[in-house]
Amino acid sequence: MNNMDNKDIQYSQTEHEYYRGEQNFPPPPPQQSPSPQTKLCKYCRSQMDVRATVCPSCRRKQSHPLLTVLLIAAAVFIGIPFCVGFLNGLAKGLSNSSSNTSQERAIIAEQETTERKVDERTVTTNSITEKKKNTRTTTERATEANNIQAEEIETPQVSKEFTNALQKAKSYSDSMYMSKAAIYDQLTSPYGESFSAEAASYAIENLTADFSANALQKAKSYSDNMYMSKVSIYNQLTSEYGEKFTPEEAQYAIDNLVADYNNNALQKARSYQDSMAMSPDAIYNQLISEYGEGFTPDEAQYAINNLN
Repeated sequence: MNNMDNKDIQYSQTEHEYYRGEQNFPPPPPQQSPSPQTKLCKYCRSQMDVRATVCPSCRRKQSHPLLTVLLIAAAVFIGIPFCVGFLNGLAKGLSNSSSNTSQERAIIAEQETTERKVDERTVTTNSITEKKKNTRTTTERATEANNIQAEEIETPQVSKEFTNALQKAKSYSDSMYMSKAAIYDQLTSPYGESFSAEAASYAIENLTADFSANALQKAKSYSDNMYMSKVSIYNQLTSEYGEKFTPEEAQYAIDNLVADYNNNALQKARSYQDSMAMSPDAIYNQLISEYGEGFTPDEAQYAINNLN
């Protein structure tokens, strides 16, 4: 009892001294809190057992901290060499790009120099061409001016007689389809227009006419109105007492004339029969005679066979 009392007294004294600050005693050890029995779900934040790996509320799997640490460490160890390799490749790429850029700049500069030279040559060539063109144009203008002046000097003043002769010649060609020789003769004939030879020559030289077409129109008239044979039409076109066309113009007319010479022969035969009361044999001979109508034997026989 005495011992217990002494201890209590001693403790009380010590405690009293402690609280009085007379002695420095260490503070009592902190009490450890009990380990947690639950944890929060990372996704739905509901309470779940600390050892559970699947949330009973949202049924989502909870990753283990150690596994996360391992994954991070693996990513770091794998990523470091990759990053180093990427950086090396990037440095090489930049170096190559810089080298390529320098080469490209050199090539572009060379191309620009070449294009500049080509443009300069083109400009020079165009300038020379333009100068030549201007020179040629000036020369041509001068030549044209000289020609006009020469024409004005050489061309005489056309008299009224000359222009009248030209108008008459045009009328004979367009309305009567006359040949060049026949028009000239008509212009100068004292029984015709009585123009001077100079006026008639001026008219013929300045007349615009298609004499082959005129010959064809004349041939058609002889066939349709006078029922002439092919030979007779040709002779009439070229005769100096007839139309006076050239042989080429007359042949053009014969080659392009559309005519029924059998019918022409029949019409001639009827005329001889009705107006001259000729026999069939006499009509036949007249039709084929070279001094008569000039039809072929077949055409003449067709006419005799079809007489009434």
